[in-house]
Amino acid sequence: MQNKMIIRTALFKDSEELIKVIMRADNRAEELARERVNSYIKSNKKMFLIAIIDEKIVGYVSLKKEENSDKNASKFIDLKKYSCIGWIAVLPEYRKHKIGSKMIKACWNYMRKFNKEGIWLDCRLKLIPFYEKNGYKNVGDYIDEKRKQNYIMLKEIKNEK
Repeated sequence: MQNKMIIRTALFKDSEELIKVIMRADNRAEELARERVNSYIKSNKKMFLIAIIDEKIVGYVSLKKEENSDKNASKFIDLKKYSCIGWIAVLPEYRKHKIGSKMIKACWNYMRKFNKEGIWLDCRLKLIPFYEKNGYKNVGDYIDEKRKQNYIMLKEIKNEK
């Protein structure tokens, strides 16, 4: 399917290509993608990891050292103990090749540098099997402001696979 894949931290030089990938892979608005990429690339507490095949960005995951302001997740976990995955997506033509799983695993190296006990994220029902396959467990759920059900998924160091 593919040549060798590299996963690394996104750099300023990757910004424009990453914004386009975010818009296409996850249907995000350009303004929001640009704002997120610019704030993450300038930060030492959050980052984008990018998957690259043949010198082309094919997927990404955003990781925060910690997310202290999520009132929904804080009902289920102590946010200070964990890093947080925000966005994750792979270009449609590269899906079904375990790129998302490899990017999630790469997040563990960074989470350990942050001295955290694991990683959490929230997702929709249809994505729970993907995260469970990658060692995450459902620790709670809530209804968001758009009246959609969300699930808090958590993977702790002690439960690492």
